[in-house]
Amino acid sequence: FVASLDEEGVETVADLDARLRKDLAAQAERAVREQYHNEIIDLLIAQADLDYPDVLVNREVDRIIDRESNHASHSREGLENWLKSIGRTEEEVREAFRAEADLVVRRALALGELVEQESIEVTEAQIDEEIDSLLAQMTGGNPANQQAIRGLIDTPDGRNSIKSQLLTRFAVERLEEITSQADGGESAEPRRASRRRRGGAE
Repeated sequence: FVASLDEEGVETVADLDARLRKDLAAQAERAVREQYHNEIIDLLIAQADLDYPDVLVNREVDRIIDRESNHASHSREGLENWLKSIGRTEEEVREAFRAEADLVVRRALALGELVEQESIEVTEAQIDEEIDSLLAQMTGGNPANQQAIRGLIDTPDGRNSIKSQLLTRFAVERLEEITSQADGGESAEPRRASRRRRGGAE
């Protein structure tokens, strides 16, 4: 069975055992870090005065439904078939996802304000580096396959999406840095004074 896997660096049962243990440990570490990041983001939210319209939450509910239905919600017929398969009405599903959607919106707004207050930016070079990393993961480092896939990722929309993801990552890293300073007894004040939040419609 191990020989049939044709995995680089995996030739014996012991190799497979070591690989699985390493992968599981990495997965567990990612889960712990994600939980910790959510906790410190929620701490930031608890100290923030957020004002936002319901339309943001409704859009996030739509996005969650699209994800959970495996994109069946792209058409009315697809959405109705999915709702029928899970035995729930659209109103029930939307209400069930509303709390999750509201939390996602509040986290995004709080991190967005942190990005502004801390002057966090993403450079074109960092976007290029992230694209190269994604291509290496998707193709196993095979240059022959990277060029074709690059055309699908390295687009204006793709770069904007990656920029948004990097901004979120950098904001969380900065928040983690601030939290670590607070734990160590040092000042956790942001580098710039907080400004009054703009109106909810924005």
